[in-house]
Amino acid sequence: MTTINEKLKTMREKAGLRQGQIADYLGVTQTFISKVETGERNLTVDQLESVVNLYGYGGGCPSDPVCI
Repeated sequence: MTTINEKLKTMREKAGLRQGQIADYLGVTQTFISKVETGERNLTVDQLESVVNLYGYGGGCPSDPVCI
């Protein structure tokens, strides 16, 4: 089973973005994003919503297997 952290990493890579870019967007460090993607840390609900919207999944995910 794929974890949300793995899905977030896949979504970021699919979007062609670097961890540092996501960190800047959220106002956190690149290290924090790295730890989120490995499951050591978690995003807040607000941060998760921001990232999902950034990746273009904010309106729902009817058939995309990468979507959370």
